[in-house]
Amino acid sequence: MTPIVAIDSGSEHFEITWDLGRRCNFDCTYCADHRHNNTSQHASLETLIKTSKFVIKYKNLLQTYMYSDREYIIGFTGGEPTNNPNFLAMCEYIHSLNDPSIIIDVTTNGAFSETYCNKLMKAVNKATISYHCEVDQSIKDTVIDRIYQMKESNYECQVNLMFHAQDDYFNECVNLLEQFQKDDIQFVPRIIGESYDNDRYNHRYTEQQHSWFRNYWNPKEKWSPASPRKKGRKELGRPCCGRREFYTLDETTANEMLETEIKFKTNDWRKSVFACSTEFKEWSCMINWNWLHIEQEYDRILHHQTCRANFGGKRGEIGTITDCDKIIERLENQFATGIMPVIVCPNKLCGCGLCVQKSKHHKITTAMFNTTVKGLTPSIGTELKRLNTESKDI
Repeated sequence: MTPIVAIDSGSEHFEITWDLGRRCNFDCTYCADHRHNNTSQHASLETLIKTSKFVIKYKNLLQTYMYSDREYIIGFTGGEPTNNPNFLAMCEYIHSLNDPSIIIDVTTNGAFSETYCNKLMKAVNKATISYHCEVDQSIKDTVIDRIYQMKESNYECQVNLMFHAQDDYFNECVNLLEQFQKDDIQFVPRIIGESYDNDRYNHRYTEQQHSWFRNYWNPKEKWSPASPRKKGRKELGRPCCGRREFYTLDETTANEMLETEIKFKTNDWRKSVFACSTEFKEWSCMINWNWLHIEQEYDRILHHQTCRANFGGKRGEIGTITDCDKIIERLENQFATGIMPVIVCPNKLCGCGLCVQKSKHHKITTAMFNTTVKGLTPSIGTELKRLNTESKDI
């Protein structure tokens, strides 16, 4: 198969990941210190409601320029979001807005009581439970109980099986996967790590484990440790985090398209839930039309929590929660020009968001932009319009 040069999600969703804070009752070795602790103060309900008002303004503004009505999924993360005593009240407040386009999701370690689980299922539309092998068995038993409690309640739940590279843990995950398959529980086998760095945050899998991943996602290819292909982390690839289907375009087909006027239906591209490559540096990408990330504790707002891609080939925040009105004002000023910058990926590796519309060929991304966004002309790799009150480009 020739290399992938374009991806389209075909998605009708917009993801808003909302990191409530660093506080967590787990201490996984592969979770970086800046991502969790057991000391951070919880954000107050008043503060969270203020943030939610920005979220609503932001999504309403972007929706004005989209051809299709999106479903906006507010996904609470952390740390451990259920540790915040204001979490359920925050969810109830959002529901009180009676906005049918908003869905509330939570990613949690699931280490809570049966009683709390019942309350959560009433306040939250759906959940993702991350299964971590390193905690005590009694805690893991509780997590499994919560997974089956949600299953028996016909509640929408998915499990992120964090595949630890240590042999015993890896086998534990394989056994759980087989159990979940038998019991019709939705899950994603998750590779641990978001870069090629050789450290505790990015697990190094054996050749046998690489073969297991490849055979799971691509059973027709018959991978084995004796495969003549390379078997390093770089060649492992990854699925969409939510196991969503997306569409990929190969180099040969793209070249044929580029020779003529680009008119395409991505449904004709190859459908997949797994990308064999996750290197998209300098590809043009529409992450900002598909994602928003909020870091409550650090007072930061970004397009995406992992790639942190920004306009002009940069990485970093698009603004702060404290001055979130400037984010809205800046976008309104840009939209008024009729031209909208398109992000060019500044990263070596895509750790999440790989299913978002993107292409190595900017002409193809431009075509995808024009079928997604109305009333705006794309401008690849440029900056947003500067506000009069700013001294430099953002």
